[in-house]
Amino acid sequence: MISEICIKLKNCPVFASCETTVLNKIEKEYSHIKKAKKGEILISKDNFIPGLYIIIHGRAAVRKTNTSDVLMSVIEEGGTFGMASIFSSGETEFPTEITALTDCEMIVIYEKEIEIIFGEYPDIAINYIKLLTKKIRFLNLKIDTYTSPNANKKLAFYLNSNADSLNRVFIPEQGMTALAKQLNTGRASLYRAFDYLESINLIKRDGKIITVLDKDKLKNIQE
Repeated sequence: MISEICIKLKNCPVFASCETTVLNKIEKEYSHIKKAKKGEILISKDNFIPGLYIIIHGRAAVRKTNTSDVLMSVIEEGGTFGMASIFSSGETEFPTEITALTDCEMIVIYEKEIEIIFGEYPDIAINYIKLLTKKIRFLNLKIDTYTSPNANKKLAFYLNSNADSLNRVFIPEQGMTALAKQLNTGRASLYRAFDYLESINLIKRDGKIITVLDKDKLKNIQE
């Protein structure tokens, strides 16, 4: 019988091609389970150990180290972080701060263990490179979008990128001012973008909770 940890590993793109015997070995020999309470900092500028982190229960918020008032993204259950910290040639600072939005449980595989796994299973190394490349492409798209003068495009990208499994997006606690700052747009332009997306039935607003009604059409806006 396959364990819950093996199932969670299998659901991660890095280990998706692994057979059960390989997953069992990774779980028993290389994986560590870490737990954190809501509000606890999981990783920060001066407090991190290079490794691959997989959230198996809970959600976490990603904020830029020097702008903790601005929410960059939310990592849902099954999401990963820390990939860029591996093989970083002695870099001693992590570029973001990641905080538990709920009680969290994570699988952690540290850098030295990742090296061993890559040596034994080259296909896992290839999967890792593919996922990292996907993240880099997403980051490039994010930069292109947030430097665009089009507020509708910026907001559509933000909502699609941050929607949870129920297609909900939670406005930052600091409100629209912080979100406008994050999207590099004015508050008035941001309000107009919200009004426009709601008027064409792509989103629904309920206080600080935004529900995405049609992700495909919203993607057309962001492109």
